[in-house]
Amino acid sequence: MYKKGISPLIATILLIGMTIGVSLMVFTFIRSVAEDTMADTDLQTNLLLACSQNLRLEYDDPMPCGFGTTFKVSIWNRSPLDISSIKLQVIGENTFLFEDDSGINSYHEGNYEFDIGFSVDTIKKFNIIPIISIEETDQACSAITVEINELDSCA
Repeated sequence: MYKKGISPLIATILLIGMTIGVSLMVFTFIRSVAEDTMADTDLQTNLLLACSQNLRLEYDDPMPCGFGTTFKVSIWNRSPLDISSIKLQVIGENTFLFEDDSGINSYHEGNYEFDIGFSVDTIKKFNIIPIISIEETDQACSAITVEINELDSCA
């Protein structure tokens, strides 16, 4: 009687070949996922380091001031990083969020004057939230909180 099928030697070679092929596909997939994850992690690390080590803002020359419902502040960017946009949160009897997409170039000043919708006499503090951009990715840095005991009147 004739047996139909493949010999054990050919079956073993086919099995080893398929195992190697599947292993290569899994290895290639895992490697590409790992490379993407490392690239994303590197970018996030660079953004966080830039926020924590390279960014330096000053707001006290001149001091923030206000009149009626108008709040005025000058912010100096004393760092080599450009700020792509900035958010100013004024907290008093209410909370007001001002957003400016023009940003502040490195070693330059940004002057902001805006109506907050409530009396500046009630302002207790304001937050400066700088947003930087690295490799076309925006990162909001930690807010800089400025406590206000008494707001000067603007001239």
